[in-house]
Amino acid sequence: MKIVILSSDVKSALNNYFGININSNNKFYVLICGSKTSNKYKFWLRVLFHFIFRLSLKQKIAMFSFLTNSQILLTYKSIHSPKVIKWLKNITPEIGIHGINVIYRKELLECFKVGLLNAHLGTLPKYRGKNVVAWSIFNGDETGISTFIIDEGIDTGKRIIHSEIINTKFCNNVNDAKNILLSKVNFMYAMSIQKLSSDNIKFRENNISLGKRYYKMSNLFSNISNQYLQNRIRNN
Repeated sequence: MKIVILSSDVKSALNNYFGININSNNKFYVLICGSKTSNKYKFWLRVLFHFIFRLSLKQKIAMFSFLTNSQILLTYKSIHSPKVIKWLKNITPEIGIHGINVIYRKELLECFKVGLLNAHLGTLPKYRGKNVVAWSIFNGDETGISTFIIDEGIDTGKRIIHSEIINTKFCNNVNDAKNILLSKVNFMYAMSIQKLSSDNIKFRENNISLGKRYYKMSNLFSNISNQYLQNRIRNN
């Protein structure tokens, strides 16, 4: 399968690539783009800075390979620009890997034969939206990751590919819990790609009527969530 990793910076994209690429039968592409307000010169300076100072030797070799094989697009233009859409349509990828903080439009989503995957740091369909790791802890629920195919809404894509409960009960605070979940994201993508490669894939429905959308948590509630985790550690 042809898989495109979407990102706003080179290092994050290459971290995804090495974490996800467990099957040599897949062909990976990388898309690094800016936003509507991106400055062309600042974008290229940032790319150059990352390449010189932030990438490991292994990552630099991988980027050189992507460049020489025309498997990367670097553009300061936004993800929905005609340039990006044309590039994706020429590739005809099966899968995209979410890594840009935008609401994706239909024209872009339709560039992927199977869909654009998002590893959501929450258990769908119960927890949609922002700060759902903190909200799960606040409500006394388990934390987890759900990988689903994105639509034009916020965590409303109908098809859940893979989901797992991740144990965070021994974390001291919400940030520690979130970091544990983030460390599992590439594994979740890899498992989802394996499932999508099989002939008998079965999706689980993301029935949003069974959950609700959460918003940014206040500092008061964040402190309560942290206190809940610390009390749980003491009680064990």
